[in-house]
Amino acid sequence: MRLGAIAFFMLAFGQAHEPIDAGALTESLLWGFEMAPPNRTSGLPADGQRRLVEYRRRERSFRPTVPRPQDRDLDGPLGSLYFKRVGLERALFSLNNRKDSLALAESFATTVKLLYEWEGFADSPLLEASSADEFLAQHRTSPLAAYLQLFAGHRKLCAVSGLDGLDPQSGRGERIAREADAQLSAARDSGDPLIRVVAEYLLERRKCFER
Repeated sequence: MRLGAIAFFMLAFGQAHEPIDAGALTESLLWGFEMAPPNRTSGLPADGQRRLVEYRRRERSFRPTVPRPQDRDLDGPLGSLYFKRVGLERALFSLNNRKDSLALAESFATTVKLLYEWEGFADSPLLEASSADEFLAQHRTSPLAAYLQLFAGHRKLCAVSGLDGLDPQSGRGERIAREADAQLSAARDSGDPLIRVVAEYLLERRKCFER
């Protein structure tokens, strides 16, 4: 079974182990999970805890604007993509307490190129990273900039985590790893406590999937 299929199985059906603290936060911000309950985030630093109070409040008020496919398509690829886009939109809306936060969240969630299944190939997360980079290049002063750096850096980290088609020890693999580190470092230094926690976690653990 390819890594992409394994990851889908784990994300769809779960395991006994549930990520806590930075791992749980990573799932919410980068994989579109709803925010974990307080008993799984109690180890976060004080500024992160304060930000989570606001994040959860906004998450409760979130209503997706991403176009929903017909009900008969929800169990297939179109449904998978829809729920991924909604997860990104929810995370961005919850992160940004602005009057235009929903419009900002929708703009990225509906523009970014997402694949419903990576199928174990490194080029899949690289396509998603490239799409985020293109969005950032067109919106360099966007309030979403720190998140875009986090998202792109994470996807590049995934690409050099043993997926097919890319040798992490090759020149290309090493270049992509450096880009991932640079973008995660930029996200870490952006000032947002939640983004900082996730970026620090990824830089230290070098993990793609949490489960």
